[in-house]
Amino acid sequence: MTLPLSRPSAGTSPLRCRTRDHGMVVTVAGEVDLTTVPELHEELLAAETRAEPGSPVILDLRGVTFLGSAGLAVLVQHHRRCADAGRQLRIVADQHVVRRPLAVTDLDRLLFLTSNLDDAMPA
Repeated sequence: MTLPLSRPSAGTSPLRCRTRDHGMVVTVAGEVDLTTVPELHEELLAAETRAEPGSPVILDLRGVTFLGSAGLAVLVQHHRRCADAGRQLRIVADQHVVRRPLAVTDLDRLLFLTSNLDDAMPA
């Protein structure tokens, strides 16, 4: 189950994290903007801590309806954090609202990007 990023009700988390195989999968739905990026950042930090050494952190953005510049910045930040730790941030996105900002900023050349969750999973 994936909850939206925007204004969670009391007692619910706006993001869900689940482990699958050897990687940590962070599944996100809703708008990734200046107001929701802190939540995404914290969730990615937790995933980086929990993932097995050398295994990727997988960010599933297929449920995202908006990706703003603050979201792009957090993707780059965690790409670098993962690289410094000897792991890879793998991003799953299949919709225009996510892929277009990545292409316009050439981040699609920097980041590991796929449209299929199975392709992001470690072999």
